Amino acid sequence: MMMKRKTTEEYIETIYILQKQEGYAKTGKISLNMGVQPSSVTEMLQKLQAEGYTKYEPYKGAILTDSG
Repeated sequence: MMMKRKTTEEYIETIYILQKQEGYAKTGKISLNMGVQPSSVTEMLQKLQAEGYTKYEPYKGAILTDSG
């Protein structure tokens, strides 16, 4: 059985919720909430940052930009 790949929108939504609760969306919390590996989260956060949706700092987490 193949795992469904999480969409950009799902990541942005999860980051938004965690950011409202805790100030920053930490990689581990995103991983737990979405049921994906932390390495997949890191990869997506880097992609979202490159696309201008998040500001990502390793070991701190991510926050959404105005575009996100």
